Amino acid sequence: MKKFLPALSLVLLFQGLAFGQSTLEKAYAEHTAGNYDKALELYTQVIAAEPENLDAFWNRGLLQATKENYALAVADLKKVQEKAPDAPLVYNALGWYQLLDNKITEARATLQK
Repeated sequence: MKKFLPALSLVLLFQGLAFGQSTLEKAYAEHTAGNYDKALELYTQVIAAEPENLDAFWNRGLLQATKENYALAVADLKKVQEKAPDAPLVYNALGWYQLLDNKITEARATLQK
């Protein structure tokens, strides 16, 4: 019984940590674990509840690109670009995904900013 209690304590601790996670943290955990559909669902929930959450748009955009849904990735990253126009990383990612979506002229313009 003594050996069982520490193991049970660890299980309860981890369950408590998981319970306390925000939806965005859960989405990111699912994303990094390769559970893309679940992560996509969670990022979308965050965006519905917090339409100004740039982290959710950014991560959902990257996930869409991972799934080769480049037009959807571009749409999400454009939302980030609108709210954070001085973030060069956004322009870089946006330009590459436009290129992968065969939007050559748009990609060139984005990458030159």
